[in-house]
This record gives sequence, structure tokens and C-alpha cells, in this order.
Amino acid sequence: MEKRRDIIKKVTAGSAGLAIGATAFGFNAKSYRNIQGANDKVRMGIIGVNSRGNAMGKTFARTPGAEVAVICDVDVRAISKAIKTITSYDPALPEPRAEKDCRKVCEDKSIDAIYIATPDHWHTPLTI
Repeated sequence: MEKRRDIIKKVTAGSAGLAIGATAFGFNAKSYRNIQGANDKVRMGIIGVNSRGNAMGKTFARTPGAEVAVICDVDVRAISKAIKTITSYDPALPEPRAEKDCRKVCEDKSIDAIYIATPDHWHTPLTI
């Protein structure tokens, strides 16, 4: 069984280590507001970008906290047009990955949300 004095020494040493370590890496109370949490950014996948999906891709690119990560369409021309639309809004934005197979977008664990802008008969299979 540990003595109370030993526990107090360990807690004091640990607290001092945290205080010194945080300032050594440049963290202070003001810098915590700049740290993004896991829920502060939504990574989007857009499936079907010929018309409505292209317009919504630009809208998502302008939305703070949203990132268009994947563009998916069976038409390669539509994919390149949508990527051009999204990156033309802000060149500093990361370029979305191009994908032709919608199943790969649905299986991607890094995608938080998917916007489906396909013909109506594809909505149900993609949702399931």
C-alpha cells in the first residue's frame, strides 16, 4: 500500500511535468481555441456531380467547417469539372479525391457525410 506522501509527490511531479511540457510545446490557454476537435470539421463525399452535385460542392466548399474530400461520378468529365469548381473558389482548399465507384466512397471511413445527387433510382441503394 502506498503512503499518502508518496501519492502527493507523484501528483505534484505529474502536474509540474504537464505545466512545463505544455509551455515547452507552445500550448497556452489562448492557443486552445485554435485546436480543432474531431467534430469541428465534416469531411464530405459528393456522389453525382453533373449538375446539382456540382453546385452543392461549391456551397460545401464555402461552408466553414466542411471539407469536400471526395468527388464521385461515373462521368470523368463531370468529376474534373466539379474539382475545378471547388478548387477555383479557394486555391488553398485541399483538392478532393476523384472516384468513379460510389461503393468505395461509402466504404471510406474518413468520410463523415455523403451528399447524393444522383438520379432517383440510385438514392435507395446508396442510402442502404
